[in-house]
Amino acid sequence: MVFFEDAIARDSSFGLDDAIGWAADDFVEGFEERWGLDASKPPEGVEVDEWLRARKLRGLAQSIARVAATLMREKGLGRDRLSTPRELQERAGERQLEIERILKLIEEKLGKDATWQFRSALLPTELDDPRTEANIFQNMLQLEAASLFPHNLSAIAKRMYGLTDYLFRNRGERSAAYLGRLARCYILDMRTEFTVMARAVLDAGLQEVVDDSDVPATVGAARWVGLERRIAYLESRGVFDAAAGRAARDIKVAGDDAVHNTPGLEPAFDDTLDRLRIVFDALERVP
Repeated sequence: MVFFEDAIARDSSFGLDDAIGWAADDFVEGFEERWGLDASKPPEGVEVDEWLRARKLRGLAQSIARVAATLMREKGLGRDRLSTPRELQERAGERQLEIERILKLIEEKLGKDATWQFRSALLPTELDDPRTEANIFQNMLQLEAASLFPHNLSAIAKRMYGLTDYLFRNRGERSAAYLGRLARCYILDMRTEFTVMARAVLDAGLQEVVDDSDVPATVGAARWVGLERRIAYLESRGVFDAAAGRAARDIKVAGDDAVHNTPGLEPAFDDTLDRLRIVFDALERVP
């Protein structure tokens, strides 16, 4: 688009974040004006009953978004209301099948070249078309999703570079293979999930080099061999020095806390990555 070309030409710092933000703002403004969602009366060309239905659909979309984001039931959002989206899609599908049958007849009579004009004329625009109602609801859900789960692309790009730079500086095959499982959590700024996954990755890495049947004889008997005992075993065998043992336990404790005690208070991404690097550097030396 010329608009974006001009913006890029005027300022090299203009990025995709800016473009998406501008486009999103314009879309929201246009969408709300088209259906009068925040207006005190229906906009021009929209009947009162259509306007009220659109506002009710927004309320339903907001309720579903809140429930989906928190997994907490909301009063008034029972099975009857939750069935509405499915009913909207079913009615929209039925109408689209009718349209396709009409277009097929037109094509048989007038040919393909003329059909596109009729297809354009039959696009859903008014709320009495069930396709429009279904589309409005989907747009409303998208707007709620954008509000609840905003993605800062510049921050994501920075974390992508940071992670690949980390792997470039720590080239162990075992480290790379396991850290790949953490990539999405890291890039999308999901620190709690990253911390829990880091613990799982640590445990999986240790299980690869530790024969659990050897552990009880070295560090004592227990009902099961878990992560703590694997760490102790590797310390006893000299695989982990004090720094590696401490790093492994820090990862274990942070992961345990994230699951059971204090989600939201996890260590910084880089701290966890540094601890994993220390651990996997030690594991690289295991034959």
